[in-house]
Amino acid sequence: MNKYTISISLIIISFIASGNSWSRDYKKECQEVAKYAIANKYSALCSLDYHLFNAKPKKSLNIQKEAKAQLKIAEFNAYHPGMAKTRFKDYQKIASLINKWDIIGMTELLPLVSDDLTHNNNLVKFIEITAPGKIDFYQKSLKDIQRKLKKTKSNYRRKSLLKKLNIKEKMITFYKAEIKKAKAHYRKPGYLKILDELHKLKSGKRWALVLSPIGEAAKVTDVHELVGYFYKSDMVKPYSNEYCKKTAKSKVSPFACIPTMDKKILGQDKNDVFSRRPFMASFKAKSFNFTLLTSHVIYTSPKDHPELVSNILQKSFGVDHWKELSTGINGGNFARFAEVKVTLELIQKLRTKYKQKDIIYMGDLNLNHKNKFWNQVLSAAPGFELYVEEKTSLSKARYNSNMEETNGFSNDFDHFLFDPSHTNECLGEDAKANVKVENFYKGATGRYVKRLYEVRTKRINENKYEYNKAKYKRLLDKFVAPFENGEKTIMKIGNKKIIVSGKAHSVKGLIKDKRAVNLITDFFQHRVLDSQLADQTYYVYYANLLSDHMPIVLTCNI
Repeated sequence: MNKYTISISLIIISFIASGNSWSRDYKKECQEVAKYAIANKYSALCSLDYHLFNAKPKKSLNIQKEAKAQLKIAEFNAYHPGMAKTRFKDYQKIASLINKWDIIGMTELLPLVSDDLTHNNNLVKFIEITAPGKIDFYQKSLKDIQRKLKKTKSNYRRKSLLKKLNIKEKMITFYKAEIKKAKAHYRKPGYLKILDELHKLKSGKRWALVLSPIGEAAKVTDVHELVGYFYKSDMVKPYSNEYCKKTAKSKVSPFACIPTMDKKILGQDKNDVFSRRPFMASFKAKSFNFTLLTSHVIYTSPKDHPELVSNILQKSFGVDHWKELSTGINGGNFARFAEVKVTLELIQKLRTKYKQKDIIYMGDLNLNHKNKFWNQVLSAAPGFELYVEEKTSLSKARYNSNMEETNGFSNDFDHFLFDPSHTNECLGEDAKANVKVENFYKGATGRYVKRLYEVRTKRINENKYEYNKAKYKRLLDKFVAPFENGEKTIMKIGNKKIIVSGKAHSVKGLIKDKRAVNLITDFFQHRVLDSQLADQTYYVYYANLLSDHMPIVLTCNI
């Protein structure tokens, strides 16, 4: 990479960090989602600071009035719900899993991407521009024909005009009906699929979601990710914090925002240290006021680009190369530690300048707790400690490189960080943080997944596990066959022909999305079923159905 390319890369990183996310208008997308995916089910507030869904739930259980209560705060990397690769996520089971907690900071949420985004853009264009334009055109033609009918006395001419009139009327009828049908085929983002499933649960209407207002990514070509807080609105209430109030871009309650790591607060603009900045929100549970910052820290450090390396390390640690620092930091993790370090610098400013004491930083940090470099990083926010030592990220394979059982785990990448001297509500009687990993291989969720989806047996034939043929077929009949036999289908906007008055007419309208249907059938069979039959993909079906990370949970007394 030459100097010019590096400069462009720096500009790209800075541009993303500034919140522009190139040409996508996330506020407009939110409004579009509210119009077509939510309709009147619940409220949507779309601002430049956050997007809020179900701000005023229809039902409240008033748990806030209980004399004693526990607040369960969770963090969950949801593994890109809504993408083609996770098309068969079990949203019902995800909802029942997170319904056990009160507020969840969720990473790897997505706006609509790829084919789904293209589809929705085409659908909205058809509903709002193309079809109304055609209707307007045919209505004008209709009036023209009606004027001619009034003037003509020729039976032959009248017959010809009436035939044209019939065609115009049927075309208007077609496009009006097609608009109505098209609205039902707007593809819903994965985060709303989760919220919808939560609302289907008993007392589920209380669930709300506050979502980051833009997506961010390490590269322009990468998928832009969102962060969201799903919360029970009868357990926690949003409350304004001073920092978001100072930086607000819109006239909404300033309880949530993406922090700007700029010179005003950090003494130097450090936005370009981040691939994805944390999303910040403040809540109140009885007398416990707390602020959450949740992030998905970058995984791949740009170690082969000296200028990028120097820029990141200078702004985070004041050095040009990771080798100038102590044990634990290296070419693979320096950018991860840099993001965490600058976030802790921000937290320290929030504690000193904005007087916010109960701050909990959590997320998929892509860093193991045993790394010796943590001591230096944590010094940026004195008193902060790192929690969760158990492994949380899933292993695809049954065995590691030493041929030892992985038990489905690879690393402990998900963590909570907070100052126990301030946030003592979240300590147990032993003065230790009350944290746990929610192991969905076990318990009710694990039993459910095995009972419904597991097809492999313990028998091995030619290095593959044999499978229960009857169960394999039942699952294909349930999830795949309806798409193959036409009982279910996926539609898109395309060109087709309709017969009107005995003649074929080319029109725009709903047609079968064969590619999407093929992807669904192929993905379920290969990613959910066949992946179970080989050691190297032994646990992949859990990732496709639920996630490739276990949730972590912090229990606080309120």
